Amino acid sequence: MKNKMLVVYNTCGFSGRESVDWYIRCVENILNQDFEDFRVVISSVGNSVPVIKKLFSVFGKRVSYNLTSDHLTVNQTFNHAVQKGVEGFGEFDSYLYVDSGID
Repeated sequence: MKNKMLVVYNTCGFSGRESVDWYIRCVENILNQDFEDFRVVISSVGNSVPVIKKLFSVFGKRVSYNLTSDHLTVNQTFNHAVQKGVEGFGEFDSYLYVDSGID
């Protein structure tokens, strides 16, 4: 399988407004795209343990996870998710950042 695209879905829990059901809806919409050879990484920054557990329970191994509790910029977390994705799966043709406010 050729790696065409790595989609990084970014969430952030530092504001205290964690919309896990919204995250799930949006990631499901990404997974349901009619596009071949892509992988999804949920890049979670500062999300609470209950949110992380729910994401794991819904998606399991259908997606990858890049979790941090450090206060990092979105550029840093996106780059880290891409680096880990390349380490695990090899280079991709493209990399797409998706903010958790986008459906």
